[in-house]
Amino acid sequence: MSPRIKRFPFLAALILGALITRLILDGLSGVGVAALIIALVWFAIEFTRWLLPIRSKQQTPEPTDSDPLAEPGEELISLVFFLTEPREADESSIRNCISNALGIRFNVNDPDSEFFVIPFSPPAKSGSRDQGIRHFMVKIPEGLFSVLISNRPYIENPKSFARGAIRDKRLRSALER
Repeated sequence: MSPRIKRFPFLAALILGALITRLILDGLSGVGVAALIIALVWFAIEFTRWLLPIRSKQQTPEPTDSDPLAEPGEELISLVFFLTEPREADESSIRNCISNALGIRFNVNDPDSEFFVIPFSPPAKSGSRDQGIRHFMVKIPEGLFSVLISNRPYIENPKSFARGAIRDKRLRSALER
């Protein structure tokens, strides 16, 4: 039996079916009508849960060795810009963008400054596709962020990935391009 069928709300469906059968054959008292309404709401909620996709461990981001800044159980959030042409960005331009957008002033002359933008190189894994990706670490009051700049897709075969993994048509189209 498939996992999807195992998740079907059989108990709620059975109780609802029994109450509807009783209503049709003999009628229901006030308590029976109340039970029918409760069973109907229960089945509707469980059926809706059953229709939603199963959230597997593959879909839930877990911190890995490549995510040294992630706390256990903390969800990683990514903001990705799909640009039609490469942009030149360096430590200074990232610092200027953050300063202009958030009003944060970086003290570049103080090595012990609380807020900073610095380039870094993560440890390379064997077979890693990180070649050509520049990494910057950004520390601001809201937290510690990593900025990756790449002149190529960092997903192998973006078209097939987008078709198989992304439901939103606009996002899928952007990733395919």
